[in-house]
This record gives sequence, structure tokens and C-alpha cells, in this order.
Amino acid sequence: MNDAIWGFVGTIVGGLVTLVATWLQQRHSAAREELAFERAEKERRRAFEERVLVELRELLVITASELQALHVSYAAKWLDQAATLAARWGATHIRMLGLIRSVSDESIREAVMDAFRKMNDAIGPIGNQEDEARVHDAQKAAYAAIADAQGAIGARLRELA
Repeated sequence: MNDAIWGFVGTIVGGLVTLVATWLQQRHSAAREELAFERAEKERRRAFEERVLVELRELLVITASELQALHVSYAAKWLDQAATLAARWGATHIRMLGLIRSVSDESIREAVMDAFRKMNDAIGPIGNQEDEARVHDAQKAAYAAIADAQGAIGARLRELA
């Protein structure tokens, strides 16, 4: 009878050891899966942010060239071309505003919004030939703000690389 009791105790201990080992293995496996998921999610967010920043930087370049073309068109009295450029300008700005919402870095958002405001300030006096100096100053401020925003984006892209 003593052997039967020890056999029963051995079976219970073996079952408990198996249960604990299985629980530890599952816990370790779940931790590895969670870590792998977190890494994949972090990489997905990094890749998304990189794509947004690259597109935002490209839009800033496009916007700067559109600003210059718009000023030239108005100065030369090419009003049809100016109207087309103004429509493109609006579409580009709508896209830019949508992208800004996706940027997590506050300094980049602020730099791009500053460039956006200064570009709008530069558009305002277009066609007012009486205040050419103000137009020129607004353009210079807009281009400087665009350069600052591009610099902030470039620095963030280097961090992400």
C-alpha cells in the first residue's frame, strides 16, 4: 500500500511539474510574441512617419516653386496661368494640412505650419504692384520658413534612418 501512495504522489507531483513547465513555456512564448508585435508595430510607425515626412518635404518644394510661378504670372499679367496655379496651390495646401496631422514631432508640425502661414502671407499681396517691397519681403520670409521646415524634416528623417 505504501508503494501505491508513493506512486500516486509521484503522479501528482509529475502532473504539477508538467503543468508548471507548460505554464512557463506559454508565458515565455506570449512574451516573445508580444515583443515581436511591438517591434513590428514600431517599425510600421517609423516607416509611415518616414513616408509622410518625405511627401511633406516634396510638397514644400512644390509649393515653393508654385509660389514663385504665381508671383511671376501675376507680375506678367498672365491671369489664366495664375488662376490655374492658384487652384494647384490650394490642392497642394489641402494635402499638406492633411499630412501635418500625421506628424508626431511637434517641432516639425510647428515649422511646417509657420511656412504655411508665411506662404499665405506672401500670396496675399500678389497683384498689388504698389507694394512690391512688401511682396518681396513676404516671399523671402516664406522661402526662409520653407527652408527651416525642410531642415527640421531632414533632421527627423536622419534620426529615423
